Amino acid sequence: MESQSETGRVKNTGALERLSSLLTSLFRFLASLKLAVVVMTGLTVAMIAATIIEAETDTATAQYHIYRAVWFYGLLFLLGVNIFVVAVSRWPWKRHHTAFLLAHAGILLLLAGSWVTYQYGIDGMMRIEEDRQSSIVELNEPQLVFSEEDRVRSFPIRWIPPGVKWSPLAIKDYSLRVDEFLTHADPDFKMISADEAERSSPAVKVLVQGGFMRIRQEYWLWAGDPAWSVIQAGPALFTLASGSEFVDLTKMRAAPQAMGPGVRLDLRWDAKKGGQFRARNSEGKEVAGAFQKGQVLEPGWKGGVTVTVLDVIPKAVSQVSYKPSKIQYGNQAPPSAIRISAGEKYEASMWLGLGDRATLTLQDRQVTVAYLPKRYQLPYSLKLNRFQIDYYKGTRNPASFASEVTVLDPGNEAPSLREFPIRISMNEPLHHRDLTFYQSSYEPGEPRPTVSIFSVNRDPGRATKYAGSLLLVAGVILLFAEKLKKAKKRQLRAGVSERAVSSLQQEQV
Repeated sequence: MESQSETGRVKNTGALERLSSLLTSLFRFLASLKLAVVVMTGLTVAMIAATIIEAETDTATAQYHIYRAVWFYGLLFLLGVNIFVVAVSRWPWKRHHTAFLLAHAGILLLLAGSWVTYQYGIDGMMRIEEDRQSSIVELNEPQLVFSEEDRVRSFPIRWIPPGVKWSPLAIKDYSLRVDEFLTHADPDFKMISADEAERSSPAVKVLVQGGFMRIRQEYWLWAGDPAWSVIQAGPALFTLASGSEFVDLTKMRAAPQAMGPGVRLDLRWDAKKGGQFRARNSEGKEVAGAFQKGQVLEPGWKGGVTVTVLDVIPKAVSQVSYKPSKIQYGNQAPPSAIRISAGEKYEASMWLGLGDRATLTLQDRQVTVAYLPKRYQLPYSLKLNRFQIDYYKGTRNPASFASEVTVLDPGNEAPSLREFPIRISMNEPLHHRDLTFYQSSYEPGEPRPTVSIFSVNRDPGRATKYAGSLLLVAGVILLFAEKLKKAKKRQLRAGVSERAVSSLQQEQV
């Protein structure tokens, strides 16, 4: 029994020694200069790559590939561990360690502040029209929102930059699957025949070509939606009308409101009698007649412009899909779109652009699904009074732009901050409560921009990062001061030695 007990103690002692040796080796590795060199080299290469990616694409793409990648956080974590272990390895600390400890503490605070900002910070956009106010900040975090009676559920959609393969996302609670994600998408409208659909209405597709500019443009006109029944194509105004009674346009004059300058083309379609048109040019001359599918109309416009009736659908509904946008990076790129499929084998699918909604029947339930950006509701609002833009002399290139806004914060404890005007420009942000508003961009309108776009930022780790920067600077200054002090001491000792040697040589002589 004693022999077995002694054997057990020997094994335990050996295990503890091996564990102690392993921990010592790990401690030395984490505190080693080699690890610090590898981590710093990796971070340097990552920063260079991120700068190049951001210059070639945009900030969001650089964040996806570098700044918010798991491996980048791993490098930052190793850097923090290395700095902490190096500081601990100098224990017990002496007075001459002060500069070293201040610098290392500063770097640790910078890393901690960055982590706090990532976890609890806000980085979004706010769009405000002139004479309107808003308190909604849209984050770059798209999501699917399902509304069913009094129940609302949301599912985040992982944002990916252009060129990254999308992995299908299954939403089992609703038997749906997100099959495709387009980072920046343009809508592609089509008209399809649907005799049984409730909202079916006549649709006509026309091709306008010719003129001095040799234009060639296709347009769909659909009577089922006022936004589709009137199309402005340069100086020409196309309208499509449909009614229960067929109107003979060849026997009536254009309406008084259509007699202004420009060109107007009226199309009216009857399922039995075909179509008729009335065209008017800028000189007031009118042409009227009948048309069929494939017919070329000559409205008498300047430059020999012709209008070809490419397709006629007596009962049509609109179908919207999305395709990758020609603009894939920058503030001018359009928002994202997704394609979702439903059913046991996901045989039915539909597209949703950011901001779109649809009502679906899923498992005998009426469910409203919306593809929306994640939103943050502010406890106050901003009202855009006026948007101002200045151009470079002789050009239409923007030189600067700014917004005159009024902050409406009735719940603020300070009376002077409950309502006050302020001007936000590219170099003059607004700091209110814990948020900062930057003038980011604008949406052009006529006769001048009417929508201002602000970048909204909250950085809860800013104070920690400032404190870390101060400690780091103080440590570096103190370190140089100590080195300078040591250098002076060495010079003083060298001077004393030289004088002693000279005195000794003189005595010997």
